[in-house]
Amino acid sequence: MSSQRPQKPDWKFWRDIVDVALWEAIHLSLNVCPRRTDEDVLWEREQSHEYQDKLAVAASNLRHGKLQPTSHASEVRRSTTRLADFAAFAAKRWKIPPGLSELAADEPAKATPQEDGSLGQRQRDTYLVVIAALAKAQKIDVSKPSKAADVIAALTEEIGARVAPRTLVDLLKLIPEAKQRRSK
Repeated sequence: MSSQRPQKPDWKFWRDIVDVALWEAIHLSLNVCPRRTDEDVLWEREQSHEYQDKLAVAASNLRHGKLQPTSHASEVRRSTTRLADFAAFAAKRWKIPPGLSELAADEPAKATPQEDGSLGQRQRDTYLVVIAALAKAQKIDVSKPSKAADVIAALTEEIGARVAPRTLVDLLKLIPEAKQRRSK
């Protein structure tokens, strides 16, 4: 057993880190600096029930999309996630160090997809209303979906991300109801 004590994280440093490996995030949630602590001490910590339990919970949520990965690795503990996302995730589940809590508080609220990856009704309506507003600014009449779809399809080709006119017609037909729901 190592006699060295784990070093605490320098939260000024970690505030500037965008993404971390899951194993690093778990150490941070335990108030242990994963980069400045001796490897033997880290290994000992990783054998603890608390570390193992947190890793299991985080890994499961990462696999099922409740914690968004920024990269996947064959060994889930090496997969990465945004540190602010992890901080917000951890703050809802565990007692975490104040420095990590501050990272969660700094994360702006954002719209998230449903668990199955689809958009929720409110988010879909928001996007449709934004499309309608942008189309109006470009003098594209979305009340005539076929004509508008041809114009928008040409614009999507210009940016190298083609969307078929038929897909756009179906989308544009949803705008009136979306506007009505958003105006309530």
